[in-house]
Amino acid sequence: PEGNTLMRETRSYKRCSAPELRASSDGATATLTGYAALFDVYSQNLGGFVEVIARGAFDEVLSNDVIGLVNHDMNQLLATTESSTLTLTVDEVGLRYEMNLDLTDPTAVSAAAKIRSGKMPGSSFSFRIAENGDSWSQTEQGFPLRTLTRLSALYDVGPVAMPAYKATKG
Repeated sequence: PEGNTLMRETRSYKRCSAPELRASSDGATATLTGYAALFDVYSQNLGGFVEVIARGAFDEVLSNDVIGLVNHDMNQLLATTESSTLTLTVDEVGLRYEMNLDLTDPTAVSAAAKIRSGKMPGSSFSFRIAENGDSWSQTEQGFPLRTLTRLSALYDVGPVAMPAYKATKG
């Protein structure tokens, strides 16, 4: 398989990147944090290959305007980097997000309830690979392995109900 730098892709994680919700003392806002992407973790089978994200893959896209969505749904907007309600950072684990949720917004209230109840156990991100931003090899078992090394776009991050990266289960 070869990478397509024009295609928008989505990846999701579960367990160690489960979103965490902390309500403010006044109950009007909440902070949602999680890891949208994890470094050095194999994905599940993505249709004939597995994938891993290399450190540095996000270096060129952290200044992009990124939105925080529920399940990648544009109709369920939670936060944006442009409004400073979404902050992205990279650490030794991966790409971390922090969203300041307005609990007067029905979308935020609904998302918070689903996260608290465990119905939304994972986090995700959508992206586009930069030209020459991936490489191909094989796992120890001989299965095709794609390594993401450089992204050209980061579109959205946020909580999801059906994470694709099940290798992060505890």
